[in-house]
Parts: sequence; C-alpha cells; structure tokens
Amino acid sequence: MFDNNIKTEPIPERVYELCKIVSKGDVEDKIVKERMEPKAINSSDTTYYGSIRDVCVQELKLITKEGEVLSFVGDKKILKDMDSFRQYCNSNVFKNKESDFYKIAVCFLDSNDSWLKYSTLSNQMLRREVEEKTKISLVSEQMMLGMRFWMSFLGFGYIQEIEKTYIYFLPNMYIALQDFCQFAVFEKNKEYTVFEFVSTISNSALVALENAKETMRFNLAMSSALRQMHDSKEIVLKKVLDSKETWELYPDETHEFTDKITHIVYKGVKRG
Repeated sequence: MFDNNIKTEPIPERVYELCKIVSKGDVEDKIVKERMEPKAINSSDTTYYGSIRDVCVQELKLITKEGEVLSFVGDKKILKDMDSFRQYCNSNVFKNKESDFYKIAVCFLDSNDSWLKYSTLSNQMLRREVEEKTKISLVSEQMMLGMRFWMSFLGFGYIQEIEKTYIYFLPNMYIALQDFCQFAVFEKNKEYTVFEFVSTISNSALVALENAKETMRFNLAMSSALRQMHDSKEIVLKKVLDSKETWELYPDETHEFTDKITHIVYKGVKRG
C-alpha cells in the first residue's frame, strides 16, 4: 500500500480493526481472517484479508507473523482511537519518497483546485495527468480509489461524493498539519519566520512542501490549513511589510490573509 502496490481493500478502518483484534493477544491467522471476513457474510471466493494483514505486518510493522500466529508488537496507545492511529500513520507512511503512494499524494496536494473539473478521481484523463507528473508508468483506477480513502483519513482534504457518481477532492490538510505540528518541537507563543516554521515541520510534512522552500509558495491544501489554524487561534499569521522574505498563500479573497504572509506565531494545537 505505502511501499508496494496501492490497493482499495486495506482501507484505514479495516487496518485499524485488524490491529485491535491482534493487540488483545497472540492469535492464529485463520481466526483473525474469520473475524474480518465471516463466512456467513462473505460467501464468495474473493478475499481482501491478505492485503490488510500485509499492510499491518510489512508496512506499518505493527504485527508480526510467525508461522500461523499473529502478534501485536506496536505501542497499544496508538490504538486508543482512530485519531491516535491516524497520527501514527502520518508519522510513518510518507518515509519512502520513491513509493507510488508518496508520489501520488504529492499530486493530490499540488492539484489545488484543478481536479474539480473531473467528475471522479478515477477519471482516465486525470490518471494520465498523474502519470506524467509522477513518472509512474501506469496509474490505475484502483490506485486512485485506494489513495482516496487514505488521503481523507490522514487529514489532507475532503472527499465529497455526490449520488455515488461524482467524487471530488477538496484540498485542506488542517488535520494533517495539526499532526505535523505536534510531531515537531515548537515553543509556544514564539514568533517564527515562515522559513523557520516550514523547516521545523518539514521532516514529517515534506509530502505537502515539495519545492515550497524554493518557490516560497504554498499549495491550496497547506494554505487552507494555515488559515484554519489561524482562525482557530492555534497559530497567528502575520504579514510584516519590511520583512526580507514573503511567502505566498494560495489566493483567497474571503480571508483576512488573502495571499501573503511573513511570520507565524505558534500558539499550540487544539483538539476536540
């Protein structure tokens, strides 16, 4: 999924549930499979269990498989709730910058509002566009739909589905940016230049900051997140007229910070 083939079956909820089952104690693989795919419900020969287990074992490295026995080897605190699980995922799934998952995620975030012209995320022209930008030889419908579930879960935007026919991606990484700020070491009430702020979160948030340091320009997803954190008083955006550096936000004439900022005061992430 994150390092290997992107699939639709290992959606976040299924991966989380499998980890929850195994975290209660060592258990045989076939027992977990039966719980995840009860025969009374899944009467067909198709199965999605293997791909979900592989994500937990090979990629998130939360479970080990010795013979036919599964064991949970992660910190059980990350399974407290879906928010804790999301934070763990955001700290791990973007480490491989050569993976298809990372490359397509960058496309999602840098698409700004351009993808709104497509009726679905699996649109053939959209997939060809992603292939050109990522240099991935084939971006399938399954890959885009698989990305859809995780981009929404990880807090990078809103997936709006209308009558199960039209699917739009609205970039706003507010939830993800909150996570990245908590991963970083910020001093509360301290004023940072935008460059300092970006440098502090870049280890975990690079997927949303590709080329940002060079262009000094934020995409729509990051711009929306910064504005929302400002509105919720988690940060304070500033525009100092005589500042040496000015960074561009994606234009929004409805917000007090329409297009430029120079400094950010970190106040602290608010949850709930």
